[in-house]
Amino acid sequence: MNLKTLSNVNTSELLKDINSYKRKPSKTDFYILEGLRCISQSINNGIVPRLIVFSKDFQKKKGNEFYLKIKELFPIMIVSDSIFKRLSSTENPAGILALCVKHNIKLSEILYSSPLFLLDSIQDPGNLGTIFRTAVATGFAGILLGKGCVNPYNPKVVRASLGAIATLPFAFVENIDDTIDKLKKEYSVFAADKRAEKNIWNFNFSKNKIVFLIGNEANGLAKNTIKKCTASFKIPLEQAMESLNAAISSSIIAYEYIRQQ
Repeated sequence: MNLKTLSNVNTSELLKDINSYKRKPSKTDFYILEGLRCISQSINNGIVPRLIVFSKDFQKKKGNEFYLKIKELFPIMIVSDSIFKRLSSTENPAGILALCVKHNIKLSEILYSSPLFLLDSIQDPGNLGTIFRTAVATGFAGILLGKGCVNPYNPKVVRASLGAIATLPFAFVENIDDTIDKLKKEYSVFAADKRAEKNIWNFNFSKNKIVFLIGNEANGLAKNTIKKCTASFKIPLEQAMESLNAAISSSIIAYEYIRQQ
């Protein structure tokens, strides 16, 4: 789909290309936001959708106020409820979706901003989406995604991020260890590791540029990777619980960071 010529798009073309996005999100030049709250919040944060699609029933009822507000601002399509259900990636469609152009952000555009999350092989879409949402809520400058991370444009990631994927700068890195070496010239790089000796509360995050490294849900971080970091910390847990998932750990870290500011 050519998002520059959406005035000529028809329903069958839309169905074809959105289904292509669902199968292979990395192969398309757009991504999809679903839900009134998610779309309106993204627009308020400066995102300009190239097309907004309403189901006929939603537009007439719950979405009419929003429709009247934006109908002169963005290209709009209204389709039947049955067609919309085929467009949506959710079991119970919200009745509104927006097509947006993917970020084209280079690593150099994020570097030297602070704080950042560096994520190594985060594979659960819900975890990654929640980390994006937390990062926006706590004022993080961006996210660096290691090679093994789930595609951030995966529909489940986009939904879990509640639009944060549309507003937070992020970039991909090829090699985590090489990236840490590069970052340490400007940043303090802290690894979250349940094997660490010190708790998160023992560190001062208020002085330097900071990167927080979060590892894979099942395997955590490699020992050699942790050794490259400035320091590592653990989040204290009761003995009965072995670990927290990546999204919850990231939230605790982010709020401890802003508490110290």
